[in-house]
Amino acid sequence: MSMGTTSRGMVLLDPVGRIPEEAAKKLSVRLPDLTNKKVGFIFDGHYMAEHFWPAMEEDLVKRLRLKGKVSRVKPNVGAPAPQAMVDEVAAQVDIAVTGMAA
Repeated sequence: MSMGTTSRGMVLLDPVGRIPEEAAKKLSVRLPDLTNKKVGFIFDGHYMAEHFWPAMEEDLVKRLRLKGKVSRVKPNVGAPAPQAMVDEVAAQVDIAVTGMAA
């Protein structure tokens, strides 16, 4: 989202030009409960988060009572994860988390 200022304050703009309500209709399916689900993590490998990301993974698994995880680091910080990696992780999990800028 980009931000601008007006006399009314800060305004958030959708960077893809869709009305946020319309964009919200296209969200992926939400799981009502993550207990005993398996989660997939695809990390972009950015050096600024190399210590944070594994700690976040472990915290989410523990706090959300997940039954397991599949973790991958994509090979290029500036490019999308290879489709084969996405497919491999997706085939093994109930839900996926990507980041920092994956």
